[in-house]
Amino acid sequence: MNKLNLLFLILLLPFIILIRLFKPNKDRRGRMMTDIIESKYPKCRIIKIDMQYDERSSSVSTADKDKNVKGAVVIIDNNGERRILHLSFTDDTWHITKDATESGKDLT
Repeated sequence: MNKLNLLFLILLLPFIILIRLFKPNKDRRGRMMTDIIESKYPKCRIIKIDMQYDERSSSVSTADKDKNVKGAVVIIDNNGERRILHLSFTDDTWHITKDATESGKDLT
């Protein structure tokens, strides 16, 4: 490796670190959520994820990209059994607040 390549790599490293610092947390939140689900149900298949945020009013609605995600409703298939998981995001971690078996027809 010549000196020019080494200098380029040394100058590139701070930019990579800055990009990592300012990268939105939403990508990391999604990975953390799926890791929590897959740790509880290792062979599950995630069918649908509805991210939600809590407005100042009492209603909960689907999250925009600009809003702060507070929870999610996830439908999974675990060995032929459909489950609905309600998750909340508090203290930078996801928590499963409700785990129910669902047998209805219109789940997706």
